[in-house]
Amino acid sequence: MRLVRPHFWLAIAISLGAPTVARGAHAQRATDMRALARSVAVDYFARGQAAEREGRLIAAESLYAQAVDADRSYIDGFLGLARMQLARGRARDGARTLESAAQSALVDDDSAARWARAMAQLGAVDDAIRSIESRAESARSLRLVAELYVASARIPEALARARRAVELVVTAGADAQTERDARRFARALSLLSGEVDAVRAPGPSASLLRRLLAR
Repeated sequence: MRLVRPHFWLAIAISLGAPTVARGAHAQRATDMRALARSVAVDYFARGQAAEREGRLIAAESLYAQAVDADRSYIDGFLGLARMQLARGRARDGARTLESAAQSALVDDDSAARWARAMAQLGAVDDAIRSIESRAESARSLRLVAELYVASARIPEALARARRAVELVVTAGADAQTERDARRFARALSLLSGEVDAVRAPGPSASLLRRLLAR
C-alpha cells in the first residue's frame, strides 16, 4: 500500500481553510478602511471647527464637506456642513445636507437627537418627527419627539409621548433619577396642557379676559 506523505494532508487542510481565512482577511481590511476613513473625517472636522471659531466660514464649510466625503457615516461632518450652509444663507442646501444624513443619523439615539434638532432649526420639524418615530421606540426617542412637539407648540401631542416615555422607563426598571426626570417632564407638560386647554375652552368661572381670548 502506498503511503501518503503528511504534507499532502496539510495541503488539503490549507486549501479547505483558505476561503475562511480569505473572508477573515477581507473583513479585517474592511474594518481597517472604515477606521482610516473615520480618522480622516475626524481630522477634517476638527480643522473645520477651528476655522469656524475663527470666523472663516468658507474654509469651515469646505473642511466639513471634506469630512463628509471621507466618511459618509460621520454625522458630525454633516451637521457642521449644514450649519455653515445655513450660516451663509443657503438654507435649502442645508436641508438637503441633513436629508442625506438621515440614514447615518438614525442609527443611535444621540446622533438622532442632534440631527433632529438641526432639522428643527431649518423649520423641518414634521420631517424630523416622522423620521424619529420610524425608529424602534425608546424612552429617549419619545422624549425627543415630545420636545420637538413642544417647540412647535403642539402640547397635547408632546404630552402623549412623554407619558409613553414614563411607561417605558418604568417597564425597563430604569434608575430612580431617570424615572424621576421622565415623570417631572410629563408632569410639566400636563400642567402646560391644562393651561392651554383653559385658554382654548375656559369654563364658566373663567375671567372675562380669558373667555375673550378663547374666541
